[in-house]
Amino acid sequence: MPHSNVLFGMFCNKRKLRFNLLKFSAKLNIVKTSASALFALFAILQTLPANAAPKGLNYIRVLVDKVDSEETQSFTVNGQALGSSQGHIFRSREIICEHKVSVASQLLSLENIGEIPRNVQWTCSATPHTWNLKSSISLKDRSGFVQYKNNWYRGQLELLQGRKYLFIINHVPVDDYIASLIHGEMPETYNIEALKAQAVSARSYAVAQALKRRRQNLPWDVKDSDRDQVYPGAQRETRASLTASIETKDEYLLSQGEILKAYYSAASGGHSELPSTVWGRHDEDIHYIAKPNTWDKGRYKWNIDLSTGIGALWQSLGKLIDIHVIDRSPGARALKLKLYGSKREIDLSTLAFVRKLGMGSFKSLKFDIDKTPTGFTFKGEGWGHGVGLSQVAAQKMALAGNGYKKILAFHYPKAELKNLNRVKLKKAPHLRFPPHAR
Repeated sequence: MPHSNVLFGMFCNKRKLRFNLLKFSAKLNIVKTSASALFALFAILQTLPANAAPKGLNYIRVLVDKVDSEETQSFTVNGQALGSSQGHIFRSREIICEHKVSVASQLLSLENIGEIPRNVQWTCSATPHTWNLKSSISLKDRSGFVQYKNNWYRGQLELLQGRKYLFIINHVPVDDYIASLIHGEMPETYNIEALKAQAVSARSYAVAQALKRRRQNLPWDVKDSDRDQVYPGAQRETRASLTASIETKDEYLLSQGEILKAYYSAASGGHSELPSTVWGRHDEDIHYIAKPNTWDKGRYKWNIDLSTGIGALWQSLGKLIDIHVIDRSPGARALKLKLYGSKREIDLSTLAFVRKLGMGSFKSLKFDIDKTPTGFTFKGEGWGHGVGLSQVAAQKMALAGNGYKKILAFHYPKAELKNLNRVKLKKAPHLRFPPHAR
């Protein structure tokens, strides 16, 4: 019987299971295959993650910027300045080699300038030249780092020309991405076991998102902001972040046979939440538990003072008189508010209320409201949505002697940690830092 990895490669598309089983049987010269044998093979398939990353997913595509295509952008590749303007990319010194023959990838790499392949036509000149961005161009530096807007990125940058915007997308090996990301999400001073827990959570989230968005044929997998994960580039790498990525290589959280889209936030305020409570995503509740978290209770307390003038945002309300919380989650987060005005009363979700005022004002939705002579004081606790891993709790658990596996088991009790070595990655991050990095 072939190894399960071979089976996974042959039968990764379960919808074509019957066809693949017949092909497999023919290759083994099996004329008659019993029903029990077929069910045995199917049982093996059932033990494999339904959305395990395929062999080709050895990198993450990060959208690092979206700019007006008529704006001028600058890049540094192989120590030379490049510019991009009005759908073109140009160089004005040294020898330029222009790709004249379309190849499979349709990406123009600058990695081997001066080493021109025999089987590809190139046109070279020593005069200023322009490349048209009709589709996309890939920039890759021989040093392994490309600079854009004072940030350094591992891998390569793809410049994708849209109808109105130029999209800057970083193609980076998965573990390099994690090493560069960790300190965008977690302080450099945190214990290594907390950093490892962050690495596994972030890797699981990124690959789960990549699998979803590639099925949707989107040109990128994640954004570099807190809309997905904060990814500042290679200049935020440290020995600790590289170690956390390397020592958890290929490790993912799995739930219900799938790579978990592992949410995390700074601090839960003493109680975790369900995705449905925060975003209304009831289909994801099966992967999470809302429960007390004594490790971060009382952390990140904050106050916001607002005047009664905010009532003007709801014109039909009249003068704002009072605000009450009328519904809370199991973790004491405010779900619904009632606004009392001189003309009418309005019930609305807390999320809608916060968005109206500006999301940056509120660290979390766990708060009480005190009325003051001029308005209201919102007294809150926690930072972020509270689903999944609490980074503050992870640090406290690590300092108390808990390893990253125990930290993950506490925060994701419905998930299991597995090493999916089917995810074929490029070489692990090495302890070499980009220019100007710490």
